[in-house]
Amino acid sequence: MTRPGYFPPYWNSDNPLGDNIGLGGKDAWDKNLMAWGINQVPVDNDQDSGVEVNHRDRWMQGVIHNRNYYRKLIFARYHELILNIRNYVNVPVSFNRLKCEWFLRNGNHVAVGKDRLGHFQLLGVVNDTNSNTNPQAPFSTNELTGKDINFWLPSRLIPIDLKNYKEITEYSDGDEGDFVILRNKPFEYVNDFAIIRYYVDRLAELMASRFSLILQAKTTTVIPVKNGNSEDGDQMINNLINGSPFLLMNENRMQLKNMVTQLGDASIAERIKTLKEDFNDEQNELNNLLGINTTGIDKASGVSDKEVDSNNDYVTSTTNMYVQGVQQGLDLYNAKFHTHYYCYMNQPSIHDLDLDGNSKTAGDN
Repeated sequence: MTRPGYFPPYWNSDNPLGDNIGLGGKDAWDKNLMAWGINQVPVDNDQDSGVEVNHRDRWMQGVIHNRNYYRKLIFARYHELILNIRNYVNVPVSFNRLKCEWFLRNGNHVAVGKDRLGHFQLLGVVNDTNSNTNPQAPFSTNELTGKDINFWLPSRLIPIDLKNYKEITEYSDGDEGDFVILRNKPFEYVNDFAIIRYYVDRLAELMASRFSLILQAKTTTVIPVKNGNSEDGDQMINNLINGSPFLLMNENRMQLKNMVTQLGDASIAERIKTLKEDFNDEQNELNNLLGINTTGIDKASGVSDKEVDSNNDYVTSTTNMYVQGVQQGLDLYNAKFHTHYYCYMNQPSIHDLDLDGNSKTAGDN
């Protein structure tokens, strides 16, 4: 049983690209690295009041903590984003589009069609993906029925005669059947969460490097102490970091101030800038793979208009992939019931699309 509001992980040590197995089980949950973990602790559950008291030891772990915290944060944010970048036009209120996206993004093949009352509904997910409408099963002649659906509807809405409740296919030219199958992509050789996981790890490492450089720029003071341990040294470190304007010290240890050395590295600012550019490049690659066009360039970057156009073409191809996985099923449903249901991605904008020969916007529903 899955936990409401959480994304089951795809992680498999034997298959790092992930599996198209749908919802994960308990073992998968135990390995979940989501920002909101099993104990449902929010990422902003930071009860620290501000200034710490022993920075010497804690700063040694600060970079690692920052890296892991950011990794969880951005991983959770991209889970939220991918559920909201595909939308639907002209579908009735009875169709739960957000729940449909949840199932699709988790690798399920989703059945949609008329319920017992004749309303267009998200019916559930199919147990058998070996359907003749599945492009990834080119030799299949199997036609699904209601018995192949794992319904996610109240019992009063589930069709009665499941044996004769059939999938609409190309074989009948869309003239027979009751439901269709929607897929996240026509061909799914890698799931979206595997892509996100790969790039989030890289982004987190870059963020850790930036944070480390920021700390180096802030603390460039060497304090020599005997055997690496000194109460005066700890006190100086704490006061330097906390911004204290004074330091109380035993008078017979005042010679320590003559041993303090100030270090400087003029390249830190430039290195931080370079890491920021690398970070933007990695994030743009991730966004493009998900169909989000965010070409991060400026006039001084040297990127030509042709390169920008090439990137736009790539994003358009990715967008088409995500649209076709769903639209293939909607086209069959439209042919059978003479409806005009369409899906689209936020890029290109719905205002730029010509749906069914007519320019439509979300307000035309």
